[in-house]
Parts: sequence; structure tokens; C-alpha cells
Amino acid sequence: MSEIVTYLRGKTLLITGATGFLAKAVVEKILRCAPEVGRIYLVVRARRRKDGTTLTARERVEEEILQSAAFARLRETHGDRFTDIMRAKVHAVEGDLTLDHLGLEPDLYRRLAAEVDVVLTCAASVTFDEEIDAALQLNTLGARRMLEFAKSCGDATLVHVSTAYVNGQTKGRIPEAPPRPDWSMAQEMGRNNAPFDLEREIRDILARADEIHDESRSPEQQDRFRKMALQQNPNPTQRWLDAQMETFRKRWLKERLIEEGMRRGQQWGWHDSYTLTKAMGEQLIVKHRGDLPTAIIRPSIVESALVEPEPGWIEGLKVADPLIDAVSKGRLPDFPGQKDMIVDIIPVDIVANTTLAAMARTAREGGIGVYHVSTGDRNPVLFHQAFEHSYEYFQKYPRLNRNNEPIPIQRWTYPTLGQFRRRYNLRYVYPLNAALWTLNRFTRITLLNNLKRRIAVMQSAISRMLYYAAIYSPYTSLECTFETDRTVKLHESLDPEDRLLFDGDVSRIHWKTYFQEIHIPGLKRHVLKTDEPKPAVTEEEEVAERSGFAQAGEDALPHLDTLTDILAKSADMYGDKTALQMQRDDGWIRYSYKDVFALAGHIGWQWRSSGLHPGDRVLLFSENRPEWGIACFAGMVAGAVLVPVDRRSTPQEVWRIARFTESRAILCTEGGHALLTASAEAGGAPSQPGGAPSQPGGEPAEPGGDVMFWNIENHGLPFDAPQRPATPVTLNEEPPPWAPVEPDSPAAIMFTRGMAAESHGVVLTHRNFVSNLLSLAEILRAYRTDHFLSLLPMSQALEFTGGFLMPFYAGATITYTTSVRPRSLVGLMDETGVNCLIAAPRLFGLLHGSLRQTAEKNGEGVVSRMRLLVSGGGTLESDLYHAYREIGLTIHEGYGLTEAAPVVTVNPMDRSKPSSVGVALPAVDVEIQAPDTDGNGEIIVRGNNVMQGYYRNPTATENRLRGGWLHTGDIGRIDRDGYLYISERLGQATGSAGAVVSAGSAQGSPGGPEGAAGRRSGRAGSGREHGATAFFDVDGTIVDATIVHYYAFYRTWGYSAPRRLLWTIGFLPKVLYYIVLDKISRSRFIQSFYRQYRGFGRGECVSRSEQLFEKVMRPRMFAGAVDRIRAHQQRGERVVLVTGSLDFVMEPLAEYTKADDLIALSMKEEDGRLTGETEGPPIGDEAKARIVRDYAERRGIDLARCYAYADSSSDEPMLRVAGHAVAVNPGGKLKKAAEAGGWEVVHWTHV
Repeated sequence: MSEIVTYLRGKTLLITGATGFLAKAVVEKILRCAPEVGRIYLVVRARRRKDGTTLTARERVEEEILQSAAFARLRETHGDRFTDIMRAKVHAVEGDLTLDHLGLEPDLYRRLAAEVDVVLTCAASVTFDEEIDAALQLNTLGARRMLEFAKSCGDATLVHVSTAYVNGQTKGRIPEAPPRPDWSMAQEMGRNNAPFDLEREIRDILARADEIHDESRSPEQQDRFRKMALQQNPNPTQRWLDAQMETFRKRWLKERLIEEGMRRGQQWGWHDSYTLTKAMGEQLIVKHRGDLPTAIIRPSIVESALVEPEPGWIEGLKVADPLIDAVSKGRLPDFPGQKDMIVDIIPVDIVANTTLAAMARTAREGGIGVYHVSTGDRNPVLFHQAFEHSYEYFQKYPRLNRNNEPIPIQRWTYPTLGQFRRRYNLRYVYPLNAALWTLNRFTRITLLNNLKRRIAVMQSAISRMLYYAAIYSPYTSLECTFETDRTVKLHESLDPEDRLLFDGDVSRIHWKTYFQEIHIPGLKRHVLKTDEPKPAVTEEEEVAERSGFAQAGEDALPHLDTLTDILAKSADMYGDKTALQMQRDDGWIRYSYKDVFALAGHIGWQWRSSGLHPGDRVLLFSENRPEWGIACFAGMVAGAVLVPVDRRSTPQEVWRIARFTESRAILCTEGGHALLTASAEAGGAPSQPGGAPSQPGGEPAEPGGDVMFWNIENHGLPFDAPQRPATPVTLNEEPPPWAPVEPDSPAAIMFTRGMAAESHGVVLTHRNFVSNLLSLAEILRAYRTDHFLSLLPMSQALEFTGGFLMPFYAGATITYTTSVRPRSLVGLMDETGVNCLIAAPRLFGLLHGSLRQTAEKNGEGVVSRMRLLVSGGGTLESDLYHAYREIGLTIHEGYGLTEAAPVVTVNPMDRSKPSSVGVALPAVDVEIQAPDTDGNGEIIVRGNNVMQGYYRNPTATENRLRGGWLHTGDIGRIDRDGYLYISERLGQATGSAGAVVSAGSAQGSPGGPEGAAGRRSGRAGSGREHGATAFFDVDGTIVDATIVHYYAFYRTWGYSAPRRLLWTIGFLPKVLYYIVLDKISRSRFIQSFYRQYRGFGRGECVSRSEQLFEKVMRPRMFAGAVDRIRAHQQRGERVVLVTGSLDFVMEPLAEYTKADDLIALSMKEEDGRLTGETEGPPIGDEAKARIVRDYAERRGIDLARCYAYADSSSDEPMLRVAGHAVAVNPGGKLKKAAEAGGWEVVHWTHV
């Protein structure tokens, strides 16, 4: 029988710091291993919620402690009885260690003292740079108050958790010995002979803290705070001023109290206020304990659990974890420290075991004992080893930046703190200070304000990094080892059962395994939540990530609403990287992301020219091939709705689907075309409606059919068109804008229950697919470096979303094959470097034997490379799951339905459970309706991924979609960890046919040149040719931006933040020149400025114009301008944008505002490159007025009924030609003209 368990039987414990990491581990261990313990009192403070309500001690215990992941095993063991058992054993005591008598009523204090057998003090302020008064109250005076309580208990044992770092700056071997009262570490080292009087030091600290508090309210400081507030707001209300002054006061107070703590700590030979006050707490206990049995536990750096309550369990970022997190994000390319220094890390469960062993031993033997719980003495890990283990992990499993790319990380060089500071001062601090000083000289140039603000944010981020480097530096440059002889003897003296149950052997830790398989995965799972949706980042975090220490993608991910957004985003980000490939008889055919983008655009244009209209259905009948994906995106560009059909379907089934969906065209291979035409000739084709099969050449088939046939093997051309090369084509003509598509536009009609089930055509929108894709990417991420092998039919929803969209979104490569032989597939995987596979259980069964043989022959081959295996479309048998585990691979099983686009749940990386289909995707709600006694019930699903409905079947739609939930018809249960288990599949499973189509935003139809102006685009069919028209200047009128902003965006595309900053500083002299030139002549300014575009690729500029609009223009739009535009349109009046900016820059704005026409400049180009010269004269000064008059004359518009809006005096001629002139935020010259002309004057602010 365990001696420790026997000791705990019937005992009453009082524990402080119960909401903390270590205390939870101790409490859980006691309740699990010593269930016959008497009572456990947890001293907890009430806490105020954000909404102002109070969370009581009892509520905190139930919500923050008992619902912690640490108690998962206990919850599973006790089931429904868990709450009752915990309430019987665990009792909340609302108290406060910073108050006398713990803030308890006298009667309660006495009752507890009479009952408690063991006092365990885990409460502490563990912040290195805590305010000195707060640290003293908790770490020092709190320890004294707990000592007083323990002594009042009569026959109690005190176990005080301290820290190994109370040794301060002393070097060498640190013994497990009680501290010497009234003695400082400076005296211990012989560095300072000044006497250290413990009680006097406490009084001095409290007195000095009071002085600092008083000083913060002194008239001098209040006057300073007032001036600081008035600098932010010269005309504040009194309420705002008082609040801002209080904010500055609290900030100043905190900084001064931290400085005081650091100064005192270092003066007396400790590192900071934390180690100073913890050491003083120990001294008070030793000095005043009398004969109270006392154990002092000194853990080193406490990190995640090695074994219990689960490997990797952790709460919050501990000492080493902010560094690990920063390294994983690429924000910490180096750090000061001694590379061969011992980083003394100890798993929390070993600390908990030692605490309980020391508790029982001290109660039995009495006296005082000190126990170092650390690893440096018996199983050290060095600073550089800890980093290398982390580095290797994130090389294999990298974090992603916001462009969905792996974040690169650098190896550290371990400089000294001085070297580290000098490096960052020279590289960042001094240049940023100089830049800000320079920019501050130009206070009247408002366009520089945003740049100054971002520099200030970067300065703040760098200052914080340097500060934390200084805070951490003492702990990364230690030259000491904590002796553990007493602790080792304690564990060796335990009986065999206790040695197993309360294992304190640190030699069993394998550091590489601990870091890479336990600690970092646990950190990601419990704290960083990398398997969950990312929260919105603050501007400071964004700037830090985009700074030189973030080595991440430099531009935010475009907003993704439709599948055409995915196409455009991936083409822009991954360019020449291979997207799709396949080996054919004449060699490999490969398509880059740029190729897919270009081909999809031209094929979609070609189809629209053939008579395909947005919303028409296109049936896709082909086996897997790269051209399938290209054709899919081409359909999106054309605005069509794809109807994908499994290539294994019979011709009769294909015709049946074509008739039911009224498909306008059929896209197929030559073999498919032969099958379908032969079937039609034999009478297998449907009659009208829905179209008869067409004849080769794309003409409607007789009699009276209107279905067209297109050849997927010849870039979607009709079957009688000349054969083009199999390699990607390059067309000289620029394709027109993509067809318009909205997030809720249908993208595909995908069929369940086989092709014969006409009543179950699932209508899925762009929003459905994008939502499912982004949610899936949060749990099972694909990387740019990944390589997928496509095995499931692309007509199935699982393959489309998981095997096509997910890798395409991530920039991975997808390989296609016609082989189904396992050996051939494994050989192909080896040849191409495949590391990701999505397949049905049957395919995994076929592949297992070949993979096992490969693993046995070559351990470094295909199997060792595999990173992600996902199973869907059927039940994965437990035997197969474990068979893959035996060769080192984990299959992540998921569950879904075509109706959910299709993934609903999946097993996360590092947390796969056999027999379970995983957890719900982020933003997908899964519930069990009407569960039985075993928890089984119908699975219902809700989320943006759920279908729009069944095509032409409202009855079936109403039956499936009820109350906002998709009723799957499948039966399952959800365990306590949120994992779903399927009991019975009665509904329609994922794996049915399906595909997607979408199109991008529409631009107006291009019109011909008019007068001297550049490109104009008109919105066809407006019906307002002769009505009143509102002419709007753009820069400064609709958008608070200029052509300088637009050029800077294009010029610095892809730059890192520091490089962008340096370019901006170098460009400032030119800006000043152009400002002067603009004052002299707007036309000369435009002509001169645009020469800088020489050599830019027009295609690249056009493709990035949407991002320019979202990043630069849209945030700067004036709300008043948008309102006026909408008002004119509601009255049936035309809106025309007249601007000297370039057409490709302005087209997204024209589309956003739904302008009827855009009059802008076009730039000449040669071989796809801009020349820097405009097609016509600049649009400025008198030119705008002339253009407006010409525009009105050609359309018979009465200018007296028209409106003109502008912000600059150079636009005064345009304002004079309109009957209603409006001066927007006018400067002095325009304001005078407006007053003289009686024009309307408006002052607009940003949206």
C-alpha cells in the first residue's frame, strides 16, 4: 500500500494559488491517486468579469479548475458523478493572501485552523518585472500570512513552493539548504557588505512604494500628464481629459514601481523583484516557523507535463514558452545567452510528485527540508540543445504566416546582451529614430501621418524585444547548478509502489522527445491553439510580423469570398511554382499557378464568346487530370455552375443528369465524347427540355438541341477545332474581366446516392466551399512545400475540397495519375516526393502492403516523408488504423456529407483518436439531437458550409434543412473531448459527385476612346443616357489618397517592412519635388510622375489592383462620397468618375461604387510592359472640363442639370461647367472660389 496515499487518507488540506498551473497538477494528482483524502480547501479570490459582474470563488473553482484539461481523466473516470464527487471533496474559500487573516471572517479563520492538517502555498507573483509592492505583498508578506495560519492550526505541516532561483546571482553548485535570515546574496558573494535587515527592507519597500504612489498624484506630475493628454487632443472634454490623465498616471506608476523592484533586487544580489521577494518569503518562514514541520519546494523552470495528467498538458506561457512561440513565428532571429549554459527545465508532474512525497515525509519526520526539483544536476539540457530541438520541430511542422506559407526561422548565434543590443540599435533603432525625426519635419504633409504611426509601432515592438532580452538575460547566462541530492534520496527512499505512483526520476526525460513530441505539441494544443481559428491581430502584431524579425509574407492575405478569389490569390502568391502535373506517354505535363490562372481566364472568355452566360450549367465528365482543375476554374471565370459527373457513370446516367440540370454544355475527353454521341445516336440522349447532344464543332445537335460539346483535352475548344499543343499556351490578347459572381452564387450542383438520383442534386455556393476550405485549413494545414497525390475522383466533394482546393489554396503541388496499382502508386510517390494523401479506406488498404515493404527496405523513403494522411468516404477500420501506426503513420479520419461541402469533422494533427471521426471544424456546429442513454442520436450540422438546398426539389430541401440545421440522418455520439463517433450511417455520405465553379468581379464593358481621355468603361444598359449626371473627381474627393500612394503600393510590392521603410525615406525628396510641381501644373506633374511606371508589367499591375483597392483605397474612402454616389444612383442619375489616375488602378473602385463610366488614363505598353507614357494627354486642369463637356455633348446631357465634385483648385474648371458644383474638403484657393461661385462646400471623413 502506498505510504503517500495512506498519509493523505482523511487529511484536510488548504491550498493557495489553486487557479495556477502547479496547484492544479497537485490537486488533480491527489484526487485521482488518493481519492480517500478528506477535504481540500482552495483559497481563491473573487474576480470581476469584463461585463462588470463578479465571478465568485466557488464559480472560479468550478469553471477555471475543475473544468481544466488537467481534470479530463477524472471527468472520464467519474462520468456523471464527477460534479458531485468534486463538490464533496473540493471546497472554495474566498480569501486574499494580500490581506491580514487572508481576508477571512474570524470565525471561518478559526474553523479552518482547527480542521486543516496540511497548508500548501502555491500562490505567487511569477512575473520577473512585477511592481515591487505587488510582488512583496504576495511573495513575501503572503508567505508570512500563510505561515501564521499554519502555526495557528496546531498540528499542521507547511509545504511552501518557492523557486530554485532564490540563489540570485551566486554561481557554482547551489545546495539544498534553508536560507540564512537577514542575509543577502550580495553579502553571500562578498560583493556588498551592507547589512540586510529583512524586516527593515520590508518597511523600506512599502514606504518607497507609498512615496511613488504619492508622487504620481503630485501637482508636477499631474501637470505633466495634462500636457501629454493635450498633445493628443487640444480641445478635449473634461471627462476625456481626466480619463486620459489617469491612464498616463497609471502607466507612469507601473514603470516606476517596476524600476524600483529591479533596482532593489540587483542591489542585494538577486536578479529582479521576483527572486528578491521570493527569497525574502523563504527567510521569513525560516526565521519565524518555530518547530512547525516545514518543506520548501524549489522548482526550476516548470513546463508541461511529462506524463500526467496527460503528456504535454500546460496552461499559459511559462518561462521558456514566449521564446519558443516567438521563434516559431520568425520574430526572434537571435537571442542573447550562453549557448552551453544549462536551461533547467522541469515537467510539472515531477514537481507535483515531489511536493506530495516531501509533504508526507515532512509530516512524519518534522523539521525543515529544502528540495530542489530540477534537472540540471542529473539530466541537463543546454541552451543551444533546447533551441535546436525547437528549431528542428518547426522546420518539420512550421507555423504559417497570413499568406499561408511556412514561416522561415533562423538559427541563433547566442550573442552577449551587449552585442544583441548593438546589433538591433544599428539595424533598427537608429534608422527608425532618424526616419521619424525626418518625417516630423514635414508636419503639414498629411499623407506621411500613417507612415509615422507605423514607424512608432515598429519602435514599440523593437523596444519591447530589447526589454525582454534584458529581463531574460540573467536566466540565459547563469553559471550555477542546483544540487538535488536531498530530492534524489527522498524518491529513492520511497517504497516501490510510491516510486512508480509518484515518480520523481528526472533521468527518464529524453530531451529531444520531450521538446518535439510532448512539450511543443502540448503548447500548441493547450495554449497557442494553432488548431483553432486565428484571432484578429492588432496593428502592432501585424507590424511586428511584417518587420525584419518576422521573416513572413509581407502582405496580408486578400479577402476570400469566392473560389475565383482563391484562383487569383494563389496565382499571385505562387506564380511559377508547379500547381498541377501528370506524367503522360510523351513525358510530364506541368502547369504553374500562373498557367492555371491564364488558361482559366482565356478558356472562360472563350466559352462566354460561344454563348455561355453566367448561371448556365456546364457538365464536366472526365477522369482526374490537371485539365479538370483548369476547366473548373474556367467555368468559375465564365460565371457558370459546374455539374461534375463521375467518369465511371454510364452515358445514360450522364444524359439524365444533363437533362435534369438543363446543362448548356458538356466538357469531356475524346473518349467521353465518343461514348455520349454513340449513346445519343442509339437513342440514349434525352429529348427537350435540357438539350439534345451536340455534334462535333460545338453546334447544337439535331433535332433542335442546344447542348455544346467542348474538348477538355484541347483547352475547352469545340471538338472540331485544331489541336493546340499540350503544353500551356500563351495568348497575346488580354482577356476581358471575369463574369460577376457573389459569395452566395451557386458554384456547383453535386449529386449524392449516385448519378441516377436526380432528386438529390446538392446546390453548393461559393461561400459553402470557401468556408469549408478555410475551416479545414485551420485543423489540417497544407503548406507550400507539400505535394499531394490525387486518387479520389475529382467529381467527389471530398477530393474537390480537400484534394484540390486545399493544396491549391496553400501553394502545394498536385500530381495526377491513371494508375491504380499499389506498387506503381508508391513508386510515383517516391519519384515526386508526395507527402500528403487523401483517400478512401479501401485505397489505404490497397496501399498498406507496398508502403510497409518500402518502410522495411528503406526507412528514409516514402513512408518517412509522409506528413498527412486523411481518410473519408467510408468507415476506417481500427485494424487498418493501427496497421498504419505500426509503420509510423497516422491516418486522420474525418466525417462529412456532400451537403456540407463536405467536411464536418476531422481528427486534428497530433491529436488523432482511433475509431473517432474527429472534432468539428472551426465555424461548424455539430450537435446530437435527442440522444439516448448512451449519448447516441442524430447528427445535425450548422454553418456556412451547409448547402443552399437540393436542385429543383423543395420538398427534400425542407426535410433536410430544418430550423437552420442540416439533419444528416446519421447516428453518432460526442465524447467529453468533443470527438465524434459514428454509430450508424443512415444518411448520404461524403464521396458523392460534385464540383465547383465561380467567377470574379465584373468590370464595365470597355468603350472606345473619346477625345483626349484615356480608357473609359461604360456599364451597359444603364438606361440613363440623357438624364442628370454626377461627375466625381477621385483622388481627394472619393478617396483620401493620391497617385503617389498607388505608385508606392506597386513599387514596394513584396518588400519587407524595413526595406519598404528605407525606400519610403529615399523617396521623400522626390515627393517634395512632385508636391511643388503639382502646385505649378497638375498636367506636368501627372506626365512627369507616371514615367516611374516604365518597365512595370501591366498584367501584374492589373492583377494586384484589387489588393490595392482593399489595402489602400477602400480604408481611405470618404463616407460622404459613398453616400452621395448612392443618392444620385437612387434618383436614377448617372455617376461618372473622372480622374487623372491610371485605368487599372481605378477599375476596382468603379466597380465598387457601381459607376456608370470611368474616365481615366491608359498607359502605353510594349511587350506587356508599361512605357511610362500615357495614351493621351494628362487628365488635369482644363482637360477635365473639356472631357466633361465632350462627354455631355456626345450623350445629349444638359450640364446645367449635372453635378461636379472635386477637392483641388486644379479641378476648378470642371466644377464651373456643371450646374451644381460641390467643393470637397477645400483648401484656401478652392474655398474662395466656392464662396465666390456660391458652390456647396462639404467636409467628409473616412468611412
